[in-house]
Amino acid sequence: MSRYHRKNIISKEAGVSTYEGLDPLTGLAVYIYEFETSVSPYLEKLESENISGILDIYTEGNKTQVVTALSKGYHALKTPLRIDRNMLLLDSARALRDAARLNIVHGDIKPERFLATNKHLVIEGFGIPWQVKSSSYRPSGEDSSLAADVYAWGRSILELTNGNLNPAMTQLVNSCVSAQASSRPSAKRIYKALLEIIEKSKKPTLDTLELSPASSEQNLAEETNFGDTAGYLPITDSTQAKPLADIKEKPSPIPNDKPAPMPLKNKPRPDANKEVFSEPIRRVDNRSNRPTSQDKQSGFVRDLPPGTTYKKGDSFNKSKSRRNILDEFDEIDKNSNTPKTRNRTRLLALVAIFLAAASLGAFALFRQGSFIDSPAPIVQHYVVDVEILPNNLPPVDVVVVSSPAGSSLLPGTILQRVSGRESIALDKEGLWELQGRFQSSSSDVVQFQLPEDRHVVITIKPSTP
Repeated sequence: MSRYHRKNIISKEAGVSTYEGLDPLTGLAVYIYEFETSVSPYLEKLESENISGILDIYTEGNKTQVVTALSKGYHALKTPLRIDRNMLLLDSARALRDAARLNIVHGDIKPERFLATNKHLVIEGFGIPWQVKSSSYRPSGEDSSLAADVYAWGRSILELTNGNLNPAMTQLVNSCVSAQASSRPSAKRIYKALLEIIEKSKKPTLDTLELSPASSEQNLAEETNFGDTAGYLPITDSTQAKPLADIKEKPSPIPNDKPAPMPLKNKPRPDANKEVFSEPIRRVDNRSNRPTSQDKQSGFVRDLPPGTTYKKGDSFNKSKSRRNILDEFDEIDKNSNTPKTRNRTRLLALVAIFLAAASLGAFALFRQGSFIDSPAPIVQHYVVDVEILPNNLPPVDVVVVSSPAGSSLLPGTILQRVSGRESIALDKEGLWELQGRFQSSSSDVVQFQLPEDRHVVITIKPSTP
């Protein structure tokens, strides 16, 4: 039919066979969907950065093939979630909005169709006529529609995030899973509301500043005033500034138990016109007492004490005088036991003890095989909708009768007590058998296949006397 080569089948469900294929011209991997019904005439115009791109649509007889792009770097999301929650909600909501613009219904949105890397997410399967009979991601009694896609998107988000969202996002997603289709927001409104919530969470508010109502404006003005006069008190009116002579210092308080100091009396200043000295000022010349060049002698003192002689310059050790003074300091530092040297020795001793202890601990762990233990496998959970009939019964024990190979839920395990209709989590694909038990009554064994069947009805039979 087409130039694309089918390599291996990925799934066969809801009337659609999905293959992993190859484009022989480019060598790129592709998705090939094959089914026996027609597609929307607007599917070729669908363009979105969060929907797998439509490459080709082929029709031959009653069979149709839709080929979309496939990147090996994208993987189906699993819990626990390992990508940014804001990216998950915003990218998936953008895909929902772009498809709704062309009135293109998905019909089978569920967590397995969310493909993502660390920085980008796409939803695969838009425009494919999925013939889903019943699903826990679709409201009971509703056919495929844009409102049903909103419900499936909300259920998928709650399951992938385990409900771990901020209050505003939780309120928005809960409105998407409303039982009334008319109460659910449109895809366009969901995307716009998410943008507002994420943008609001990035902006600081007055609540985060913890300012009191009376002083919030004043504190904000002071914190944002970084002019040239920061740190100084400005004088608003220069005419009001008092001269320094008019500023009187306030006396410091004096304790009552000490007498007040006596005031200082101003001494009378001599009259400027009165003659202070009775004799004229004469200049004293001491130059006559200074030693002359003939009186100068070599040495530290002029006259030596009797019997005292100084060593001549030739007898001084000149080699020692030329010695670098820094070498002497280094030698003294080596021979001295200073606190700095002691602290350095203690530090080296502590480092040696720590390295020895770390080596012994590593060796002990290696002996126990801690370094070769394989990481715990990630368990994939499948959510199944369990309905108990009659629905007015008290909680009923849902018991495992048989489980697929490799499951941790062995026969006889009580999964959960269910009242009315609730969701339970199973850990393996394959054939499951469950039974409901209430007091002395029990139901027939119910068989279902995962991942195709996601809705189970357990009917409790009345006990026979």
